[in-house]
Amino acid sequence: MPVQYVGKRVELVYDTDTIDIFHGFTHVATHHRNDTPYEYTTKPSHNLPGRKGSCESDIAELLSRAAQIDNIVLHYLRAVIEDRRYPELAFRVCRGIMKLEKKYGLERLVSGCAAAMDARLYSVSDMVDILESGADADYLPGADADGNDRQTPSHRNIRGKEYFAASIKLSANNNEQHGNEQ
Repeated sequence: MPVQYVGKRVELVYDTDTIDIFHGFTHVATHHRNDTPYEYTTKPSHNLPGRKGSCESDIAELLSRAAQIDNIVLHYLRAVIEDRRYPELAFRVCRGIMKLEKKYGLERLVSGCAAAMDARLYSVSDMVDILESGADADYLPGADADGNDRQTPSHRNIRGKEYFAASIKLSANNNEQHGNEQ
């Protein structure tokens, strides 16, 4: 849709090959239909002024903000991006995860990212569940091992909570040395 019609009521007329969009009696756009499920199709001419059409610059900006917060958040967002098929979806998920900082705070966001990475959970709802349930408590700085840990299978690619707890501690030290606020 051209940007001037965003938020306006339009009518769609479609057949097996095309979609025609009308605002009143004005023909707004014609698009070829794409039958691929969940596929994104965009026309750069319909983007907001100043937009190039791709969300790569937005993703790069989010990753830059994540790097300023903590390396764990950065690595987690990269894992989210790799988990998603489309950059647009990856951007929306990453943005939603970053917004959780306002509700839960910086320290909880970092520990939540560590817990989610450990569990290989890559959605906003999974992150909210982790933070709401307190499943990130073991990843908070100063969390003590209680001895009730579940047995994790031995494999060189499985890092476990000890790895992320050490990473959080190392990141906190690096942040303090470089003057980053938490």
